[in-house]
Amino acid sequence: MKKDLILVTLMVLTVTIIAFSAVLADDISPENPAGEYILFSMELNGAQMDPGAMGVSSVLTLGEDGSAMLVMNGSENPLPKWTAEGENILLYNGSGDELVCPFRDGVITIEMGPEYYWYFADESSNPTAGQPVSGLIKIFESIDAISGAHLSYEKHTDFMDSTSVYDVHAKDGVYYSQKTVKVSSIEDVSATYFDGETVYSLSPDKMTGKSVMPISLQSIKDNPLLLDDCCQSLYTQGLRKDFTVEEREYDGKRYTVEYFPETAYKAGAAYYFNDDGDLVH
Repeated sequence: MKKDLILVTLMVLTVTIIAFSAVLADDISPENPAGEYILFSMELNGAQMDPGAMGVSSVLTLGEDGSAMLVMNGSENPLPKWTAEGENILLYNGSGDELVCPFRDGVITIEMGPEYYWYFADESSNPTAGQPVSGLIKIFESIDAISGAHLSYEKHTDFMDSTSVYDVHAKDGVYYSQKTVKVSSIEDVSATYFDGETVYSLSPDKMTGKSVMPISLQSIKDNPLLLDDCCQSLYTQGLRKDFTVEEREYDGKRYTVEYFPETAYKAGAAYYFNDDGDLVH
């Protein structure tokens, strides 16, 4: 199957909060799926993202005449044929290549390897409508990168028994972080500097630069803390809507726990919050 059947791979950074658009046709049904579907969420390599925050907009139209049109950021991709079979929508390109897209509860899922794109027909079929906002998102939004933020933390991985020490600063749209990786007796120090337009990857010890990358994503410019590993993890994990909320006891105390189940790309995780909403475990 050719990957240019429907979508061009989107080279984007990991971020998002799901945003929704106007209510579309209300006569769409499994028996009559023809109509317009709007992109409301996407996942790239296991990271869920908000199309709106990433500057991505897309509408999939299934025509009454059996043809389809996929519009991505204003670029039209005509598809000569679509059909419905059971709980699937089948899309075809000009060469006759077929893409099977699950269609359930008014939502069409387009899968391209590690990439997933979800389209819904109207707000009533929005699978995330009415679901609670994760406490992880609330914590992320409480960190003010404009007034000023300073984060200091460590991450340990079993691989090579390594420890990474982070020192992160952000204020007025400017971001600087230093990362020290410790493996046995070896240390490697790297730094990242963002001036509001461009990301510079640096080697402070060697006083050299590694790379320069202009940033066009407005979401990064609005909150450069999305360049940080910890903040990025809080944000992308918090955007998931498949978590459950329960009460658990830990070390003799009761906590509100958000449990995120295992996916093809992420291990399952449980986050413990105290009564003030602070993340404690």
